[in-house]
Amino acid sequence: MTRRGLWLALPGAILLSASPVLAGGGRDDERAPRPARAAFERRLARILRERGVLADEDVTAAFPPPGGERTELEREVDRFLAEARPGRDGRLAAAGPGPDGLETPDGRFSLRFASTFQWRYEAVDADGTAADPDGLAPPARRDGESISLRRGHVFVEGHALDPDLAYRFLVETPPSSVALLDAWVEYRGLPPARIRLGQTKVPFGREAISSSSELVFSERTRATSFFVPSRDGGAGLLVHGRALGADADLVECALGVFNGEGKNVSGNDGPGLLTIARAAVNPLGSPGYDGSDLGRGESPRLGVGAALARHDDRTGGARLGSGRGPEASHPETTLFEADAAFKWRGLSILGEWFASRVDSRDGEAAEASGGYAQAAVLLPGTDVEIGARRGLVVTRGSETFDQPRGRFSEWTAGAVWFVHGHRLEVHADWTRFRDEPSGGGGATEDVFRLQVQLTF
Repeated sequence: MTRRGLWLALPGAILLSASPVLAGGGRDDERAPRPARAAFERRLARILRERGVLADEDVTAAFPPPGGERTELEREVDRFLAEARPGRDGRLAAAGPGPDGLETPDGRFSLRFASTFQWRYEAVDADGTAADPDGLAPPARRDGESISLRRGHVFVEGHALDPDLAYRFLVETPPSSVALLDAWVEYRGLPPARIRLGQTKVPFGREAISSSSELVFSERTRATSFFVPSRDGGAGLLVHGRALGADADLVECALGVFNGEGKNVSGNDGPGLLTIARAAVNPLGSPGYDGSDLGRGESPRLGVGAALARHDDRTGGARLGSGRGPEASHPETTLFEADAAFKWRGLSILGEWFASRVDSRDGEAAEASGGYAQAAVLLPGTDVEIGARRGLVVTRGSETFDQPRGRFSEWTAGAVWFVHGHRLEVHADWTRFRDEPSGGGGATEDVFRLQVQLTF
């Protein structure tokens, strides 16, 4: 076997022999059974011969029939692996550059650090008394300009004791405060189910599930902010997973129970828990939860989902539940959501519709509905994406609840320059908020945002 052939064969041999499935073995510190190893060698020989790397005589010399003496390739691979594997003393060792972070040689522990920062310039031109776009609650913002750190996320994640026991801690560092957003452990040893315990996002709302670093626009719609509990579910138990189909992603399901009292709130003031169920079907393959189609997939992907939430208390994310009087202090809140996402060749289309109802103890009720639709496309031959979005929230019902009633709409248009994918991107977008309270009057607010995002 030529030296050139040996070194070209080594990478394939090492990669395949490290895979328990392809090599036919168990863990990486267990040697594959001889029949499986021989079968692997024959497959490797055939591939290398077809590629012109090995001649017929090289194949005969390097891969004799099963049962013969150890081949030169076997001995070379064994020497390479012996030199590459450090002692298994449990200490953290660098796993190389990139997203792998640190991992113990025995694979029992891993640790990865990452962070995302978003710096923003914002200009506001308000006309009238506009509602807060994050929650439809006054007071209004004034005209002006500002430069700020909109988000600073620092997280640590990995696995502990076993590769199937994952963990994640996420801290947000905006200018005014520091908050713990995620703090959970998750067991992944019962596929397709994953069992997560701790503080995490609730499985409600496709846009809310998406990372804030993967949005088409610099902010989520206020329909999402108004209806979705997000991390306000607080601590809880979540079971979720994907199954069926060629890529095991035809069906997605999630079921969770949470305190529902907000982030970093220990305990539950009662009387009940926040329960959420979500299901989604991806008949053409999963579109994922990234707002853009950066991969410009050649095949269309479609996802359709729905979720239902029930809380016998106030729901932190849905402002309809923030009652004013004692009779409304523990309302029953029901939230419903339906969504769809489509991606193909750089085009991404996303839409959601929400409905909610809050019933107080004295029989009064408040309702709301709304949603949004958005479309974005990567311009051919560029790393620039343009998009537009239309959103609406309509509230109605009793004044028992400290919630403005009326019609609240928004229009957004913008562009993103993906300098290095989501790791470095520049957003520029404009949004017009239009508020039409049921008691009369109204307001218009124009907001321009220029944002730079860096992830490392």
